[in-house]
Amino acid sequence: MRIREGLVSLELPPQGRVNIPGGAPAFYNPHMHPNRDLSVLMMKYLAALRGAPFQAVETHAATGITSLRWHKEAPEAVTRTFSSDISTESIAVFQRNYALNAIDEKAYVIEETDGRKLLEKLRKEPIHFIEVDPFGIAIPYVEEALVTLDNQGILSLTNTNLSPLAGSYVNACRRRYTAVPLKNEFKHEIGLRIFIKKVIERGAEHDVAMVPVLAVAHQHFYKVFFRKVRGARRANELIGQIGFLLYCPNCLNRRTILHVNQSAARCEVCRHGFHYAGPLWLGPLVEDGVLEALQRIAAGMETLSPVTRRLLRMLEGDRDVPSVGYYQVPRLMKKWGLKEQPPIRKILRWTEGVRTHFAGDGFRTPLSHAELIERLSARLPVRIDVLEPAPWEADDGGA
Repeated sequence: MRIREGLVSLELPPQGRVNIPGGAPAFYNPHMHPNRDLSVLMMKYLAALRGAPFQAVETHAATGITSLRWHKEAPEAVTRTFSSDISTESIAVFQRNYALNAIDEKAYVIEETDGRKLLEKLRKEPIHFIEVDPFGIAIPYVEEALVTLDNQGILSLTNTNLSPLAGSYVNACRRRYTAVPLKNEFKHEIGLRIFIKKVIERGAEHDVAMVPVLAVAHQHFYKVFFRKVRGARRANELIGQIGFLLYCPNCLNRRTILHVNQSAARCEVCRHGFHYAGPLWLGPLVEDGVLEALQRIAAGMETLSPVTRRLLRMLEGDRDVPSVGYYQVPRLMKKWGLKEQPPIRKILRWTEGVRTHFAGDGFRTPLSHAELIERLSARLPVRIDVLEPAPWEADDGGA
Protein backbone atom coordinates (compact mmCIF):
# COMPACT_ATOMS: atom_id res chain seq x y z
CA MET A 1 0.00 0.00 0.00
CA ARG A 2 1.39 3.41 -1.00
CA ILE A 3 0.31 6.72 0.51
CA ARG A 4 1.53 10.30 0.42
CA GLU A 5 2.09 12.78 3.24
CA GLY A 6 3.60 16.16 2.55
CA LEU A 7 6.23 15.66 -0.15
CA VAL A 8 6.89 12.06 0.89
CA SER A 9 5.71 8.86 -0.78
CA LEU A 10 5.38 6.08 1.75
CA GLU A 11 5.24 2.35 1.09
CA LEU A 12 3.44 0.50 3.86
CA PRO A 13 2.76 -3.16 4.63
CA PRO A 14 -0.85 -4.24 3.91
CA GLN A 15 -1.86 -3.49 7.53
CA GLY A 16 0.48 -0.52 7.96
CA ARG A 17 -2.17 2.19 8.18
CA VAL A 18 -3.54 1.46 11.64
CA ASN A 19 -4.37 3.56 14.67
CA ILE A 20 -2.92 1.29 17.36
CA PRO A 21 0.75 0.25 17.29
CA GLY A 22 1.40 -3.47 17.28
CA GLY A 23 -1.11 -4.33 14.57
CA ALA A 24 1.45 -4.08 11.76
CA PRO A 25 5.24 -4.53 11.27
CA ALA A 26 5.68 -0.78 10.69
CA PHE A 27 3.33 1.67 12.32
CA TYR A 28 1.96 4.72 10.53
CA ASN A 29 -0.66 6.92 12.20
CA PRO A 30 -2.30 9.38 9.79
CA HIS A 31 -3.76 11.34 12.72
CA MET A 32 -0.23 12.41 13.71
CA HIS A 33 0.16 14.43 10.51
CA PRO A 34 -0.12 17.75 12.46
CA ASN A 35 2.51 16.50 14.90
CA ARG A 36 4.95 15.88 12.06
CA ASP A 37 4.02 19.21 10.45
CA LEU A 38 5.10 21.00 13.61
CA SER A 39 8.43 19.18 13.62
CA VAL A 40 9.11 20.22 10.02
CA LEU A 41 8.22 23.83 10.83
CA MET A 42 10.46 23.86 13.90
CA MET A 43 13.36 22.38 11.90
CA LYS A 44 13.05 25.17 9.35
CA TYR A 45 12.75 27.77 12.13
CA LEU A 46 15.90 26.51 13.86
CA ALA A 47 17.87 26.49 10.60
CA ALA A 48 16.86 30.11 9.92
CA LEU A 49 17.78 31.06 13.48
CA ARG A 50 21.21 29.41 13.27
CA GLY A 51 21.90 30.41 9.69
CA ALA A 52 23.23 26.92 9.00
CA PRO A 53 21.95 23.34 8.58
CA PHE A 54 22.55 20.67 11.21
CA GLN A 55 22.33 17.00 12.15
CA ALA A 56 19.12 15.64 13.67
CA VAL A 57 17.99 12.51 15.51
CA GLU A 58 14.72 10.55 15.45
CA THR A 59 14.52 7.90 18.19
CA HIS A 60 11.40 6.03 17.01
CA ALA A 61 11.64 5.77 13.23
CA ALA A 62 8.90 3.21 12.41
CA THR A 63 8.18 3.83 8.70
CA GLY A 64 10.65 6.75 8.53
CA ILE A 65 7.94 9.30 7.74
CA THR A 66 9.17 12.00 10.15
CA SER A 67 12.82 12.10 9.10
CA LEU A 68 11.82 11.62 5.47
CA ARG A 69 9.75 14.78 5.66
CA TRP A 70 12.74 16.61 7.14
CA HIS A 71 14.83 15.65 4.12
CA LYS A 72 12.13 16.44 1.55
CA GLU A 73 10.49 19.55 3.06
CA ALA A 74 13.35 21.11 5.03
CA PRO A 75 16.46 20.32 2.96
CA GLU A 76 17.99 23.65 3.95
CA ALA A 77 17.83 22.56 7.61
CA VAL A 78 19.21 19.04 7.75
CA THR A 79 22.59 17.68 6.68
CA ARG A 80 22.26 14.19 8.10
CA THR A 81 19.71 12.27 10.17
CA PHE A 82 20.23 9.48 12.69
CA SER A 83 17.23 7.22 13.29
CA SER A 84 16.55 4.11 15.33
CA ASP A 85 13.87 1.49 15.89
CA ILE A 86 13.87 -1.78 17.79
CA SER A 87 11.83 -3.59 15.10
CA THR A 88 13.64 -5.45 12.32
CA GLU A 89 10.53 -5.17 10.15
CA SER A 90 10.36 -1.42 10.71
CA ILE A 91 13.99 -1.02 9.70
CA ALA A 92 13.28 -2.84 6.43
CA VAL A 93 10.25 -0.62 5.71
CA PHE A 94 12.29 2.47 6.62
CA GLN A 95 15.07 1.56 4.17
CA ARG A 96 12.62 0.87 1.34
CA ASN A 97 10.96 4.23 1.89
CA TYR A 98 14.27 6.10 1.85
CA ALA A 99 15.13 4.44 -1.44
CA LEU A 100 11.65 5.19 -2.79
CA ASN A 101 12.14 8.88 -2.03
CA ALA A 102 15.67 8.98 -3.52
CA ILE A 103 17.41 10.13 -0.34
CA ASP A 104 21.21 10.09 -0.58
CA GLU A 105 22.55 7.16 1.47
CA LYS A 106 25.19 9.44 2.98
CA ALA A 107 22.46 11.72 4.36
CA TYR A 108 21.00 9.25 6.85
CA VAL A 109 21.88 6.51 9.32
CA ILE A 110 19.38 3.94 10.59
CA GLU A 111 20.12 1.56 13.45
CA GLU A 112 18.16 -1.30 14.97
CA THR A 113 18.47 -0.29 18.59
CA ASP A 114 16.70 1.45 21.44
CA GLY A 115 16.47 5.21 21.10
CA ARG A 116 18.37 5.81 24.34
CA LYS A 117 21.28 3.72 23.16
CA LEU A 118 21.39 5.68 19.91
CA LEU A 119 21.44 8.97 21.82
CA GLU A 120 24.23 7.73 24.08
CA LYS A 121 26.24 6.67 21.03
CA LEU A 122 25.87 10.13 19.47
CA ARG A 123 27.14 12.15 22.43
CA LYS A 124 30.27 13.27 20.57
CA GLU A 125 28.33 14.20 17.41
CA PRO A 126 27.10 17.78 16.89
CA ILE A 127 23.32 17.31 17.24
CA HIS A 128 20.99 20.31 17.15
CA PHE A 129 17.55 18.68 16.88
CA ILE A 130 16.21 15.55 18.60
CA GLU A 131 12.76 14.10 17.98
CA VAL A 132 11.37 11.73 20.62
CA ASP A 133 7.93 10.34 19.77
CA PRO A 134 7.38 7.04 21.59
CA PHE A 135 4.11 5.20 22.03
CA GLY A 136 3.45 6.33 25.59
CA ILE A 137 5.78 8.11 27.99
CA ALA A 138 8.57 10.37 26.70
CA ILE A 139 10.21 11.19 30.04
CA PRO A 140 12.53 8.12 30.12
CA TYR A 141 14.32 9.50 27.03
CA VAL A 142 14.91 13.02 28.37
CA GLU A 143 18.10 12.24 30.30
CA GLU A 144 20.02 10.95 27.28
CA ALA A 145 18.50 13.52 24.95
CA LEU A 146 19.49 16.59 26.94
CA VAL A 147 23.05 15.29 27.36
CA THR A 148 23.45 14.55 23.62
CA LEU A 149 21.80 17.74 22.38
CA ASP A 150 24.08 20.69 21.63
CA ASN A 151 23.64 24.00 23.41
CA GLN A 152 20.79 26.06 21.85
CA GLY A 153 19.50 22.90 20.16
CA ILE A 154 15.84 21.86 20.12
CA LEU A 155 14.37 18.80 21.86
CA SER A 156 10.95 17.80 20.48
CA LEU A 157 8.97 15.56 22.86
CA THR A 158 5.65 13.88 22.13
CA ASN A 159 3.76 12.25 25.00
CA THR A 160 0.69 10.07 24.41
CA ASN A 161 0.32 8.71 27.95
CA LEU A 162 -2.23 11.36 28.89
CA SER A 163 -4.57 9.70 31.40
CA PRO A 164 -2.30 10.15 34.45
CA LEU A 165 -1.45 13.75 33.51
CA ALA A 166 -5.11 14.61 32.90
CA GLY A 167 -6.20 13.34 36.31
CA SER A 168 -7.64 9.91 35.58
CA TYR A 169 -4.84 8.12 37.47
CA VAL A 170 -3.63 10.41 40.23
CA ASN A 171 -1.17 8.00 41.83
CA ALA A 172 0.43 7.19 38.46
CA CYS A 173 0.96 10.92 37.90
CA ARG A 174 2.54 11.24 41.33
CA ARG A 175 4.92 8.36 40.62
CA ARG A 176 5.92 9.32 37.08
CA TYR A 177 5.80 13.12 37.20
CA THR A 178 6.06 13.93 40.94
CA ALA A 179 2.93 16.06 40.77
CA VAL A 180 -0.78 16.00 41.55
CA PRO A 181 -3.07 16.41 38.51
CA LEU A 182 -6.61 17.77 38.53
CA LYS A 183 -9.53 16.54 36.47
CA ASN A 184 -11.48 19.65 35.51
CA GLU A 185 -12.49 21.53 32.36
CA PHE A 186 -8.85 22.44 31.54
CA LYS A 187 -7.29 19.18 32.70
CA HIS A 188 -5.14 18.87 29.56
CA GLU A 189 -3.53 22.25 30.10
CA ILE A 190 -2.75 21.18 33.66
CA GLY A 191 -1.34 17.89 32.34
CA LEU A 192 0.76 19.67 29.74
CA ARG A 193 2.19 22.03 32.35
CA ILE A 194 3.04 19.09 34.67
CA PHE A 195 4.84 17.42 31.77
CA ILE A 196 6.84 20.60 31.07
CA LYS A 197 7.70 20.87 34.76
CA LYS A 198 9.15 17.37 34.78
CA VAL A 199 11.40 18.05 31.78
CA ILE A 200 12.61 21.33 33.31
CA GLU A 201 13.51 19.50 36.51
CA ARG A 202 15.47 16.86 34.59
CA GLY A 203 17.45 19.57 32.86
CA ALA A 204 18.10 21.47 36.09
CA GLU A 205 19.74 18.35 37.56
CA HIS A 206 22.48 18.90 34.94
CA ASP A 207 22.59 22.72 35.33
CA VAL A 208 20.75 22.96 32.01
CA ALA A 209 17.70 25.09 31.27
CA MET A 210 15.16 23.29 29.08
CA VAL A 211 13.23 26.34 27.90
CA PRO A 212 9.69 25.66 26.61
CA VAL A 213 9.51 27.11 23.10
CA LEU A 214 6.10 25.83 21.99
CA ALA A 215 3.63 23.54 23.77
CA VAL A 216 0.58 21.95 22.15
CA ALA A 217 -2.15 19.57 23.33
CA HIS A 218 -4.06 18.05 20.43
CA GLN A 219 -6.34 15.03 20.28
CA HIS A 220 -4.40 12.20 21.97
CA PHE A 221 -0.96 13.78 22.34
CA TYR A 222 1.05 16.54 23.98
CA LYS A 223 3.93 17.98 21.97
CA VAL A 224 6.50 20.34 23.46
CA PHE A 225 9.63 21.84 21.91
CA PHE A 226 12.38 22.74 24.37
CA ARG A 227 15.52 24.78 23.71
CA LYS A 228 18.59 23.69 25.64
CA VAL A 229 20.49 26.48 27.37
CA ARG A 230 23.49 25.61 29.51
CA GLY A 231 23.88 27.36 32.84
CA ALA A 232 22.64 27.03 36.41
CA ARG A 233 21.40 30.62 36.52
CA ARG A 234 19.03 30.13 33.58
CA ALA A 235 17.90 26.81 35.04
CA ASN A 236 17.14 28.57 38.32
CA GLU A 237 15.00 31.10 36.47
CA LEU A 238 12.86 28.31 35.04
CA ILE A 239 12.57 26.55 38.42
CA GLY A 240 11.34 29.88 39.78
CA GLN A 241 8.34 29.64 37.46
CA ILE A 242 7.17 26.30 38.85
CA GLY A 243 4.32 26.42 41.36
CA PHE A 244 0.78 25.31 42.07
CA LEU A 245 -2.74 25.90 40.79
CA LEU A 246 -5.65 26.51 43.14
CA TYR A 247 -9.09 25.73 41.67
CA CYS A 248 -12.56 26.22 43.10
CA PRO A 249 -15.02 23.57 41.86
CA ASN A 250 -17.94 25.65 43.10
CA CYS A 251 -17.52 28.95 41.24
CA LEU A 252 -14.65 27.88 38.86
CA ASN A 253 -12.20 30.41 40.28
CA ARG A 254 -8.53 29.67 39.69
CA ARG A 255 -5.27 31.23 40.82
CA THR A 256 -1.60 30.33 41.01
CA ILE A 257 0.87 30.30 43.88
CA LEU A 258 4.61 29.66 43.97
CA HIS A 259 4.79 28.00 47.39
CA VAL A 260 2.46 25.74 49.31
CA ASN A 261 2.62 27.99 52.39
CA GLN A 262 0.85 30.66 50.31
CA SER A 263 -2.20 28.46 49.84
CA ALA A 264 -5.61 29.63 51.01
CA ALA A 265 -8.10 27.32 52.66
CA ARG A 266 -11.07 28.86 50.84
CA CYS A 267 -11.91 30.62 47.59
CA GLU A 268 -11.93 34.41 47.93
CA VAL A 269 -14.99 34.66 45.65
CA CYS A 270 -17.43 32.10 47.06
CA ARG A 271 -15.64 30.79 50.21
CA HIS A 272 -15.71 27.19 48.97
CA GLY A 273 -12.64 25.03 49.60
CA PHE A 274 -9.93 25.02 46.93
CA HIS A 275 -8.64 21.97 45.09
CA TYR A 276 -5.03 22.09 43.95
CA ALA A 277 -2.72 20.75 41.24
CA GLY A 278 1.03 20.76 40.92
CA PRO A 279 3.78 21.46 41.04
CA LEU A 280 3.51 22.58 37.43
CA TRP A 281 4.94 25.07 34.96
CA LEU A 282 3.38 28.53 35.41
CA GLY A 283 5.23 30.26 32.58
CA PRO A 284 4.21 30.84 28.94
CA LEU A 285 3.39 27.99 26.55
CA VAL A 286 4.58 30.00 23.53
CA GLU A 287 7.94 31.78 23.56
CA ASP A 288 8.02 35.34 22.24
CA GLY A 289 8.53 35.55 18.49
CA VAL A 290 8.30 31.82 17.81
CA LEU A 291 4.68 31.58 16.70
CA GLU A 292 5.02 34.51 14.30
CA ALA A 293 8.09 32.90 12.75
CA LEU A 294 6.34 29.53 12.35
CA GLN A 295 3.34 31.20 10.75
CA ARG A 296 5.56 32.97 8.23
CA ILE A 297 7.23 29.68 7.35
CA ALA A 298 3.87 27.91 7.12
CA ALA A 299 2.55 30.52 4.69
CA GLY A 300 5.13 29.36 2.15
CA MET A 301 4.36 25.66 2.52
CA GLU A 302 1.59 23.84 0.66
CA THR A 303 2.12 20.49 2.36
CA LEU A 304 0.75 21.32 5.80
CA SER A 305 -2.46 19.83 7.12
CA PRO A 306 -5.42 22.25 7.48
CA VAL A 307 -5.53 21.13 11.11
CA THR A 308 -1.97 22.41 11.59
CA ARG A 309 -2.81 25.80 10.11
CA ARG A 310 -5.79 26.08 12.45
CA LEU A 311 -3.63 25.12 15.43
CA LEU A 312 -1.18 27.88 14.57
CA ARG A 313 -4.03 30.40 14.46
CA MET A 314 -5.59 29.22 17.71
CA LEU A 315 -2.23 29.33 19.52
CA GLU A 316 -2.28 33.11 19.11
CA GLY A 317 -4.69 33.37 22.04
CA ASP A 318 -2.48 31.22 24.27
CA ARG A 319 0.42 33.51 23.38
CA ASP A 320 -1.44 36.78 23.88
CA VAL A 321 -3.03 35.91 27.24
CA PRO A 322 -0.58 33.55 28.99
CA SER A 323 -2.92 32.70 31.86
CA VAL A 324 -2.81 29.38 33.67
CA GLY A 325 -6.16 27.83 32.85
CA TYR A 326 -8.95 28.84 30.50
CA TYR A 327 -12.75 28.89 30.65
CA GLN A 328 -15.21 26.74 28.69
CA VAL A 329 -18.44 28.54 27.86
CA PRO A 330 -20.76 25.51 28.35
CA ARG A 331 -19.17 24.83 31.75
CA LEU A 332 -19.78 28.42 32.87
CA MET A 333 -23.36 28.39 31.65
CA LYS A 334 -24.12 25.08 33.37
CA LYS A 335 -22.53 26.21 36.62
CA TRP A 336 -24.61 29.37 36.58
CA GLY A 337 -27.81 27.55 35.61
CA LEU A 338 -28.18 29.34 32.28
CA LYS A 339 -29.97 27.35 29.58
CA GLU A 340 -29.19 29.71 26.71
CA GLN A 341 -25.55 30.09 25.73
CA PRO A 342 -24.50 33.35 24.09
CA PRO A 343 -22.18 33.13 21.06
CA ILE A 344 -18.55 32.90 22.05
CA ARG A 345 -17.77 36.04 20.06
CA LYS A 346 -19.93 37.99 22.54
CA ILE A 347 -18.24 36.36 25.50
CA LEU A 348 -14.86 37.37 24.07
CA ARG A 349 -16.01 40.96 23.62
CA TRP A 350 -17.47 41.20 27.12
CA THR A 351 -14.42 39.69 28.82
CA GLU A 352 -11.53 41.02 26.65
CA GLY A 353 -11.04 37.33 25.87
CA VAL A 354 -9.16 35.32 23.27
CA ARG A 355 -9.61 31.80 21.93
CA THR A 356 -7.40 28.90 22.99
CA HIS A 357 -6.12 25.93 21.02
CA PHE A 358 -7.08 23.58 23.86
CA ALA A 359 -10.84 23.69 23.22
CA GLY A 360 -13.11 25.06 20.51
CA ASP A 361 -15.49 26.47 23.10
CA GLY A 362 -12.73 27.72 25.38
CA PHE A 363 -11.37 31.21 25.98
CA ARG A 364 -8.77 33.03 28.05
CA THR A 365 -9.18 36.40 29.67
CA PRO A 366 -6.80 38.81 31.44
CA LEU A 367 -9.59 39.52 33.96
CA SER A 368 -9.60 38.08 37.45
CA HIS A 369 -12.36 35.61 38.22
CA ALA A 370 -14.24 38.20 40.26
CA GLU A 371 -13.97 40.70 37.37
CA LEU A 372 -15.17 38.03 34.93
CA ILE A 373 -18.28 37.38 37.02
CA GLU A 374 -18.92 41.11 37.34
CA ARG A 375 -18.68 41.63 33.56
CA LEU A 376 -20.92 38.67 32.71
CA SER A 377 -23.46 39.29 35.48
CA ALA A 378 -24.08 42.73 33.93
CA ARG A 379 -25.35 40.94 30.80
CA LEU A 380 -26.44 37.52 32.06
CA PRO A 381 -28.43 36.40 35.14
CA VAL A 382 -25.38 35.17 37.02
CA ARG A 383 -26.16 34.34 40.67
CA ILE A 384 -22.74 34.14 42.31
CA ASP A 385 -22.02 36.91 44.79
CA VAL A 386 -18.67 38.60 44.21
CA LEU A 387 -16.95 39.22 47.54
CA GLU A 388 -14.14 41.52 48.45
CA PRO A 389 -10.65 39.96 48.16
CA ALA A 390 -9.68 37.96 51.22
CA PRO A 391 -6.60 39.03 53.27
CA TRP A 392 -4.39 36.39 51.64
CA GLU A 393 -5.07 38.02 48.25
CA ALA A 394 -2.98 41.07 49.15
CA ASP A 395 0.37 39.47 48.33
CA ASP A 396 0.18 35.93 46.99
CA GLY A 397 3.46 35.84 45.04
CA GLY A 398 1.63 34.19 42.15
CA ALA A 399 2.94 33.91 38.64
